[in-house]
Amino acid sequence: MDAPNLPALSLLRADGLREEAFRFTRAEVMLGRERGCDCHLADKTISARHARLAYHHNQWWVQDLGSKNGTFLNQERITQAVVVTGGDELRCGQVVLQVSIEGSTGSPAVEMNAAAGEESSL
Repeated sequence: MDAPNLPALSLLRADGLREEAFRFTRAEVMLGRERGCDCHLADKTISARHARLAYHHNQWWVQDLGSKNGTFLNQERITQAVVVTGGDELRCGQVVLQVSIEGSTGSPAVEMNAAAGEESSL
């Protein structure tokens, strides 16, 4: 479900061994180890359905879904839904993701994936 004027959300995972980029243009994105998640993160520190990113009130929000190893925004554990902005660091378990939002400053992943489809993995 696409929302009018929804800024694309990009997540960049770079752990030294590989780099993955994901780009989303829908209003809700599920992160987790479960294969059905929009942002599938195959890592033992990630819960099956770890966190949810949702666009509402003209902002992107992140919410932990009761994960075992927690969700952190800029190194602070989150316990309720909080606003995410371009340039933020999101950590689920031990997986670190750099957040980019189309139209915000500091969005290298968006530029890198501008030609990609709805979502992509490098």
